[in-house]
Amino acid sequence: MSFLKSSYYNAVATGITITTRLIVNKITALFIGPEGFAIYGQFKDFVALGISFCQLGTENGVIKHISENKSKPKELKKIISTSLKINTISSFVILALVLFFKKKISVLLFQDSLYENHIIIIGGSLFFIALHNLILSVLNGLQSLKKYIFISITSTILTSILSVISVYFYQLNGLIFSIALNHLVVFTISIMFALKKLNLKISVTDFNLKYFKKMLNFSLMSLSGMISLSLSLLFIRTLIINTEGTNAAGIWDSVWRISALYLLFLNSSFKFYILPTFSSLRNTELKSELFKIWKITFPVILVITCSIYFSMSFWIPFLFSKEFIAISSIILFQLLGDIIKIHSWTLGNILIAKSQTKGFVLTQIIWAIIFCFLSYLLIKSQGLQGITIAYFLSYLAHFLIQNIAVKNILWFPKNY
Repeated sequence: MSFLKSSYYNAVATGITITTRLIVNKITALFIGPEGFAIYGQFKDFVALGISFCQLGTENGVIKHISENKSKPKELKKIISTSLKINTISSFVILALVLFFKKKISVLLFQDSLYENHIIIIGGSLFFIALHNLILSVLNGLQSLKKYIFISITSTILTSILSVISVYFYQLNGLIFSIALNHLVVFTISIMFALKKLNLKISVTDFNLKYFKKMLNFSLMSLSGMISLSLSLLFIRTLIINTEGTNAAGIWDSVWRISALYLLFLNSSFKFYILPTFSSLRNTELKSELFKIWKITFPVILVITCSIYFSMSFWIPFLFSKEFIAISSIILFQLLGDIIKIHSWTLGNILIAKSQTKGFVLTQIIWAIIFCFLSYLLIKSQGLQGITIAYFLSYLAHFLIQNIAVKNILWFPKNY
């Protein structure tokens, strides 16, 4: 399947996802305001961190090995069963840690033990979202696009409805608890509609050492990426709260949400098309495919970012409320950073596809350190805008470092 065709199908799902998120975003902004956004953002990044550990970063490994063994049912069973056992054990270990350290986690994230019960319930729900993601990874590897899209759309619509109902009746508390409920809902949907497609006798007790070792490389890469991002966001949001206040943290979190929404389309195309494609290409073919993708992504993201910047006076009050008008003073460098980020991501997928663990892990850690360090420095002199300037500079550095990391694969190819 071509990049354009897969992008078209993804555009349908992503369009629905973006629309529903914008609706949820608007209602959330009206009911909880910037301060609520900051607290909710802390929970979302805590969840992202928990999911990373529950899955142990096996998502991309599952996609790669499933795509390479699509016509081998016995191998598929080994891959899926091994991944299932990894997810199950990890999820229960994480739940035990959450139960033991619930108070410390609450104080660390919110400077208050008020959210202990919220953390316990969300910790218990991580198992379900981890299994949901595993099922989607299997469908991705099988390139079962229609089933993948159907599950994604259904999950998005139902979870959005639940989030709106929760925030309407119970404000911030309801929105936080809806995270756990949504995890259970999406797991139920994926089980209902994916079992027939898989049609394999899979057991959590099965474990294949060969595939476990193969997935370790992907685990390190995926974990480094997710952990670096989640910890960076938690650090920076806490930094803003302590320096500029909770309201300012909510404004910055809103800018981050806008980025996440419009990057969703390109990122979803990457997830379904790029990793399997890059895995099968070598040398000049790989370079040719990269430039073909960049010729599509650059004008697309340029148009999107320019449209966002020049229509701020309309969409800020429309998507949020007048309380969020300060977004306009800090978003420019976030948009510039996003233009670089999307192309840096493409290079990162080459490292993942070619199992270049060391290079990928190092680039992610270096990016996180640069982002956090520059944010710490610049917020003192530039205020809240210093965070988005740091974001832009960190991704500029990341793009340069990624090019160095792929030089032996892409620019001066060896046998990959």
